[in-house]
Amino acid sequence: MASSESAKSYMRAYYRKNTEKCRAYVRKYRATHPFVNDTALNRKRWLKKYGLTAVAFENLLVGQGGVCAICGTTKWKGKNNSPCIDHDHVTGKVRGILCNQCNAAIGMLHDDAELAKKVAVYLVDHLY
Repeated sequence: MASSESAKSYMRAYYRKNTEKCRAYVRKYRATHPFVNDTALNRKRWLKKYGLTAVAFENLLVGQGGVCAICGTTKWKGKNNSPCIDHDHVTGKVRGILCNQCNAAIGMLHDDAELAKKVAVYLVDHLY
């Protein structure tokens, strides 16, 4: 463990000294390896943050027809054109896979179902 801690410490110090060089390398790598980068990084992040394996993600996506669980699009429009994992912010439980726009809308409504109903009523009442 000590050696891994010293390696992490070294890498942090190196990054601080060479921030722009590191960022340029990452930008170049991402530009030349977009699919590999997106898939691998997203799946690692999903596993770490939500406990969602690649198989569980695929099952969830297939279970909702391969589309956003709210609007039905297949155009995710998120960072790196990747879908968003919607989850309950209190329990951390994954609810579904959403496009960036639907995920942002839920976030702006603070996951409040009653407020979402009021928004829906407002929109219906003000159709022109």
